[in-house]
Formats: sequence, C-alpha cells, structure tokens
Amino acid sequence: MQKSIAVMLAAVAAMMFSGCVAIGRHSAPVEGGKKTTVGLISVESIGDGYPMIPLYTSFEQGK
Repeated sequence: MQKSIAVMLAAVAAMMFSGCVAIGRHSAPVEGGKKTTVGLISVESIGDGYPMIPLYTSFEQGK
C-alpha cells in the first residue's frame, strides 16, 4: 500500500514539474469565430493543445 501511494505521489510531482496539468484549456481561432476546448492532461508546451482528452468544446461566433 505504501509503495502504491509513493508511486502516485511521484507521478503527480513529475506531472506538475513537467508542465503538464490535469485539467487544461485551449483556445484557437477557427473560421467564423473561436473554438475553446477543456480537457484532461493538457500539455501547454505543444502549440495546438494536444495531446488532450477533450471533455467540453465550445464555439464563440465572431462578429
């Protein structure tokens, strides 16, 4: 039990120090507006917001 907790803590610490976040948000302009995606395990250093497991996507229409 103690080994599994230590492994989980090490994984969380590595994720926090590497720039990964558990829940991330990515916004990008698309034709006719702006698309925003909220998802799990977002990596900010990658320009298009992926790899991400999308949970919610919204679209805001431009004027």
